[in-house]
Amino acid sequence: MSEGMEVLRLSLYSHNDVLKLKSKGYIDLDWTRKDYLIKSIWLVLENADEVYEYLGREKRTEKVGRVVELIDNALEKISLDWCELST
Repeated sequence: MSEGMEVLRLSLYSHNDVLKLKSKGYIDLDWTRKDYLIKSIWLVLENADEVYEYLGREKRTEKVGRVVELIDNALEKISLDWCELST
C-alpha cells in the first residue's frame, strides 16, 4: 500500500479514536507536532489478543486452528491407499 493510501486510511479515524486506543494500551504513537499531528502509529504486540477481541475480529491462530481441524477431518474420511496410485 502506498504511503498516501495509508494516510487516507488513517484519516478515517478521529484524533479521539486514536487517543482512546492509546489509553487502552493497544497502540502507541509518535507525534510530528505534539498533540496535533501524528507521525506514526503501531500496535503494542503484547496486547494484540485484546485488540482482536476489542475489534470483534477472529485471531489468526484461531483461523489456522479451524483450517487444521477441517483438514484433519477430511483426512479421516479418505480411505484410499495412496501407495496403490503409484503402481
